[in-house]
Amino acid sequence: MIYFKNSLLPNSKRLFFILLRLLNKLAQKLLNNILKIYMKKNLRILVINPGSTSTAIALFEDDKLLDKETIRHSSEELSKYKKIFDQHELREKVIINFLKKKISTLIL
Repeated sequence: MIYFKNSLLPNSKRLFFILLRLLNKLAQKLLNNILKIYMKKNLRILVINPGSTSTAIALFEDDKLLDKETIRHSSEELSKYKKIFDQHELREKVIINFLKKKISTLIL
């Protein structure tokens, strides 16, 4: 018998808790190894912030900022659209142009 949380446990429960702790440690080691493998890969992240009068775009590799740009949209340009959702083609073109400019200097 062992004491566990102020109570006596029979051997079968003791064995159960020992195995549970062992499995927990193995799971933690496995998760750490998976994270190490995953983090070795370079994550490329495209951040898009469509504001009311501008579109901000940033490109990251892992946590390192590779490039960023804020494109201002004129009132005339935006007045063509009744709803903000109608601007998706305009915003998409801006983002694609940004990526086309950067693809020549950055290998994606």
